[in-house]
Amino acid sequence: SGNYTQRGEAACMLKGARTRAALSCGADLVVELPLPWAVSSAENFAFGAVSLLTALNCVDTISFGSECGNLAKLSECADKLLELDGSPELADMLKSGCSFPKARSLALGGEMAEILQNPNDTLAVEYLKSLLKLGAPMSALAIKREGAAHEGEPETFGEIKTASASTLRSILNSPTPLDAAEYMPEAAAQVCADELDKRRAPFLPLRAEPLMLAQLRRIDAGDFKLLPDVSEGLENRIYRASRGARSLDELYGTIKSKRYTMARIRRIILYSYLGINRMYSAPPYLRVLGFNANGHELLRSAKQRATLPIVARHADIARLDELSRELYSLECRSTDLYCMCLPQILPCGLEQKYETVRLDLK
Repeated sequence: SGNYTQRGEAACMLKGARTRAALSCGADLVVELPLPWAVSSAENFAFGAVSLLTALNCVDTISFGSECGNLAKLSECADKLLELDGSPELADMLKSGCSFPKARSLALGGEMAEILQNPNDTLAVEYLKSLLKLGAPMSALAIKREGAAHEGEPETFGEIKTASASTLRSILNSPTPLDAAEYMPEAAAQVCADELDKRRAPFLPLRAEPLMLAQLRRIDAGDFKLLPDVSEGLENRIYRASRGARSLDELYGTIKSKRYTMARIRRIILYSYLGINRMYSAPPYLRVLGFNANGHELLRSAKQRATLPIVARHADIARLDELSRELYSLECRSTDLYCMCLPQILPCGLEQKYETVRLDLK
């Protein structure tokens, strides 16, 4: 993901810093999932990601975290969900007032329903569904999640101290942000410390809050209706809440119901703030954020075999189609907003000036 994430919130650090951290900790090549997919539902997020990996045409395996770690069970669940998509049974449950995740769980029942209660398992199943939909020539590898659970308290796994992303976010926005290093690989902790020292991290949610609330007060119910994931009169609920809410927590709490999950609501509010007024089918280009020596060789191979154009710098976008330019423009605007909420506010244009991170290249 770039500067905004699938949880419906901004990333703690700029994507360039996170790219450097990833490369320092063993990644070879980092490719960006464009904004509309990065902040969308698990289904769209996974489809966008698998589309990009397929388009690279040099990937043989997709690996992902999973609470259960059982590829056979996850694959069976993916098959069943594909059968269930668009079925009358699922439609009836949605009409009864169930949220989409709850309706799917009820329709599946048993062990498969339990799998869909776990966030990493849910995303894993969506990756597997996307592989099937795209006929992607990749195998799958499920890595069992150990240590701290999603949204859980810190835990020790072996001799390694682990913390959830939520815990790390909380620490980074505390008076002692360097305490997060206790739960991070040394190389990633050093990147984080550098960003903190330069006052380019962490992203400050409290600074973003009035900006988001102000945007919501500018628009009417009809505008909300155009946003992705808005249906069945939800636009009216959002409109009413936006007129009285004095904080994002109050806004989310007012909108939430058994039909609409908190994650869905956060994403819709983020769509409005960032100007995402429709969902797209699949990413139209491959945006390279960084690579090391091995990644450079991978990239050379991809340039010969990739089925999508590869973008490494701002000038590359001008040669692409209208859809690509539209998405890139959206990325630029969202980065400009992100830069207003750092300890030191940065001017517009950071996205256009992005320099691909090159690690360990001679």
